[in-house]
Amino acid sequence: MRYATFDGVTNREALMIRLRLQLTCFYPAPSRQPVIRRSILAVCIGLNASQLWANPHQLPPQVGPAAAPAQRIISLSLASDEIVYELLKSKAQLHRLTALSALAHDERYSFLAELFAAQDQPGQPAPPVRVPAHIEPIVKLKPDLVIAAKYNNPKLLAHLRNTKIPVVLLENFSTIAHIKANILRLGHALHLPQPAAALVVALDGELASRSHLLHPAPVISMLMYTQSGYAVGEDTLFDDMLRHSGFVNAVTTPGWSKLTQEALLLLDPDFIVAPCSPRRRLPMLRQLREQRGWSRYEALRQGRLICIQNRALYSTSFHLTQALRELKTGYQQLTAQPK
Repeated sequence: MRYATFDGVTNREALMIRLRLQLTCFYPAPSRQPVIRRSILAVCIGLNASQLWANPHQLPPQVGPAAAPAQRIISLSLASDEIVYELLKSKAQLHRLTALSALAHDERYSFLAELFAAQDQPGQPAPPVRVPAHIEPIVKLKPDLVIAAKYNNPKLLAHLRNTKIPVVLLENFSTIAHIKANILRLGHALHLPQPAAALVVALDGELASRSHLLHPAPVISMLMYTQSGYAVGEDTLFDDMLRHSGFVNAVTTPGWSKLTQEALLLLDPDFIVAPCSPRRRLPMLRQLREQRGWSRYEALRQGRLICIQNRALYSTSFHLTQALRELKTGYQQLTAQPK
């Protein structure tokens, strides 16, 4: 597996777009995620990121693009499915996309599900094939670029390292800054830096249009419901989305953690956020009111449940803005604020 450096883009227009990103490339706070922050800045201003690491072992494990743009691209994660599809579509280059991940057709998780639902309609082009995350079917498709994520099967990643297929490995998904960095990294790998930079600018515009709109006072805390029983705390994408919306996370432990029933009850959030269609809010509210432990939350007794569709709430692509929109709408409806 080859390790990439972020070569500067000489196109003046692309460089100017990236310069516009400098003000937004440093979220979260400067004390957090310094390596990621420096890599994002390097992409924004067209520097060689390898110059920013004194220790060569800290180089980001991203594989650089081939000398010529890849023509048989395979994506193995939902995040890269959506980002790669959007970048290629923006330049009418979808013919370069050979396969998407196995879940790309599932409307519960993927924003590309509509492509597969419409494939049997007259005049609709066939969507890319879906490939299981196994080395044999991947190699059979003869890709010249594979885009994987750190949560793909470790054995598959090891097999890919033993091939000569160029691989881009996306590793970080816990902040909005990480999502921006992933978009720019994929733009670099696909030889589409301008569409990637433009997509990040559009994402920043969406965030800016929704920032400081709620101004909840006093501080409003929120807790995310998960069927697994895990608490979603700090240093997660959900936590970062709450901060962008002006809320705070009721869970202060880092990452996804298993809290005791007693610890969960002590959180006492102002609102509960659940992965469900907003149209299914009332049935979900009844379900949670009957569920052991959750039924004791005052927020649920008062009906303060915000539903965000599953694929938006768990999105690790630019589609996370859909979750922000549904969060804002749900909050305003429950507090009778004007839209």
